[in-house]
Amino acid sequence: MHLVCRLMLALWLIAGTAIASPVVLTDHTTTSPAEANLWRALPTGSTITDFNQLRAAILSAGTVASTLGGEGAFGLRMQVTSLSEQPGTWFVRLPANYLDRGQAYWQSDNGRTVPLPGFGQRTGQSVRLLHQQAFPLTLNAGETGVLWLMIDAKKFPAPVQPHFVPQSRFYQQQFLTNAATLLGTGVMFTLGLIALFAYFRTKTPVTLACAGYVGLHGIGWFAASGAWGFIWGVGNSNPAYWGMLLFPFAIAYASQFTRLLFNCRLRHSRLNHFFHGLSVLCLGLGLLMPWLPFVLGYQVSHAIALLWVPTAIVTGIMMLSKKDFRAKYYLTGNLLYGVALLAYMLLHVGQLDLAGYAEGMVVIALALDCFCILLSMAEWLSLQQQEYRRSYLMSRRDTLTGIGNRHAFHEQIDELGDQPYGLVFIDVDGFKAINDTHGHDQGDRFLVFAAEQMQTHLGKLGTVYRTGGDEFLWLVPICQPQQLSGLSALLAQRLQKSEAALHKAGWKNAGLSHGMATSLESDSLSQCLSLADERMYQHKQGKNHTLVRRPS
Repeated sequence: MHLVCRLMLALWLIAGTAIASPVVLTDHTTTSPAEANLWRALPTGSTITDFNQLRAAILSAGTVASTLGGEGAFGLRMQVTSLSEQPGTWFVRLPANYLDRGQAYWQSDNGRTVPLPGFGQRTGQSVRLLHQQAFPLTLNAGETGVLWLMIDAKKFPAPVQPHFVPQSRFYQQQFLTNAATLLGTGVMFTLGLIALFAYFRTKTPVTLACAGYVGLHGIGWFAASGAWGFIWGVGNSNPAYWGMLLFPFAIAYASQFTRLLFNCRLRHSRLNHFFHGLSVLCLGLGLLMPWLPFVLGYQVSHAIALLWVPTAIVTGIMMLSKKDFRAKYYLTGNLLYGVALLAYMLLHVGQLDLAGYAEGMVVIALALDCFCILLSMAEWLSLQQQEYRRSYLMSRRDTLTGIGNRHAFHEQIDELGDQPYGLVFIDVDGFKAINDTHGHDQGDRFLVFAAEQMQTHLGKLGTVYRTGGDEFLWLVPICQPQQLSGLSALLAQRLQKSEAALHKAGWKNAGLSHGMATSLESDSLSQCLSLADERMYQHKQGKNHTLVRRPS
């Protein structure tokens, strides 16, 4: 009876401490044991400092179906056998980007127990693989033993399925994953700085919103990837969690950027209220999240992502349907980002080995999205610049005749600086009679014709401006002092030709009363204008015109 009890007790201990399916390692093949029922949930808040504590904690813990969505500490013991004929190193790769700390021990069948290099953001070890965790396992030829492993994090967003990767292949994966992430986040940093510099130059809110949108995404993904571990020392906080905390602020900026990009305040009032409200909501959640449990903050950020991605895509489609071609870049970028996020989720749920590269793929897609966002901002700035130029030109052009107005005249004077110039002040004779007799439409046609003739006959000597109803100014730069002696006669000749053109066109009683002055005769522009006006008045006094009806 005593023997039976001892046998039953031994069977119970064997069942309770059963080792996961053995792993067989070869020189050139990546081995990935199934994650289901592989891990054991360790007590919350347990402190494990040596092999004996880890071994005791794992042997006394129960298995879990999966670490997906889990939190806290998990451990495993796994039988590992090397089929290599020579000593070799494999890397154990774990898809756990938020890991606080991890510890592993190798217990060989020959009796030796070796502590393996620690990993995680709070172990003081350098980061080997971004978005994941990895540590080396060096075995002798044909060596067999047990791998004891513990991981601890606030959240496991993906199943932690170990991958045993030969050293040479791991270095290839390390280069591709780290390079893709650093390149993607580097592009986002650069684009964010470009947008920020554009804001300093233009002071337009859309450029500031773009800088926040692009820059915070870059900082957030750089942190979430674990890249801060390259430069950040051991501390009480895990910088990998910061990306999740920054995400609501990035979407708040993205909402404002979308609202400003498509000018929703003036053209789409409902969208304007929606995006403004969404940005306020995200800002409030971002300020609140540092005080929430990380698991809840994780869920909030993912809920924001699930809301934002389809919203951005639908907005892009809607704006493109309205012929707003700024949306072509906006929509392309958000489609890339949305497809990458979808693939990211499917790869993790499917527990494929490709899941190790999913985050890098998302970062590259997001970098392309940010590039497209910057292109849409550039398109916005280009349209604004075109509108500004059009408005600028319109504000300096006489709407009736198309020649420069008083604003354009004063700008040209400013550009001349100290260079001397001549002015001809012109008042059209008989214009009121034309309006009274033939109507204002005919009077407008007359002014247009008169402006054309004056500009034609003045030619390259200067520029004609309309400064009032029937008042015009000729501005003639004086490049050489010797020009001055013959300038009055030359301008009088051009005025006679302009007046003759009016008579030839049928406006027999129309005329051009004029007065000339130069800047050399006065101390200021106002004095020069007054002098030209006075001489024009004297010229008009000597003329007596009678309006003759224009022949039909």
